[in-house]
Amino acid sequence: MSNESLKIYLQKIKEFLLPLLICLKDWCKQAHQKYLKKEKIRIKTERELKILMNQKKLREELFDVFSTSSYPKLIAVRTLQNIRPVSYEIQKNEILYYYTIDKEQSEKIALTICKSICDNMNNDIVTYGQFLMENYFPEELLIMYPNLWYGVKVLKVTDQETNVKLTVVSNRPL
Repeated sequence: MSNESLKIYLQKIKEFLLPLLICLKDWCKQAHQKYLKKEKIRIKTERELKILMNQKKLREELFDVFSTSSYPKLIAVRTLQNIRPVSYEIQKNEILYYYTIDKEQSEKIALTICKSICDNMNNDIVTYGQFLMENYFPEELLIMYPNLWYGVKVLKVTDQETNVKLTVVSNRPL
């Protein structure tokens, strides 16, 4: 085979394979995009599940703290059902967890009392955390009270009709 005929032969092979390779490239690109989309959904679902599980665990830890105290205008927290998870919100790099606790009466609570309740709850969280540090090993605390170990704070207490809404943040990594 001469050099000229070889060039012609290779050119015909290239012309024949080019559409096939373009099609294969497009198929690979679509398959990769589909994989990335499914992976994003999986990661988002996994993160939401972790957040919901942490919200449940945080509720249990808050119950342990709040059940030993009383707060003005609020019912006494005597069962886990007294603290109801409402929702969560991701702001910046923090996850805000929202809970409600019933009021004793449906009367409006002044902002100063809401602020006082918030401060008292945060003081109780610190005091309870110190008690735990004095009486448990760190390994136990990480298992039993991971949110309290990493840090929890009630950011805000908001008055609603029949209850108050707590805005809580936890420093626990997910």
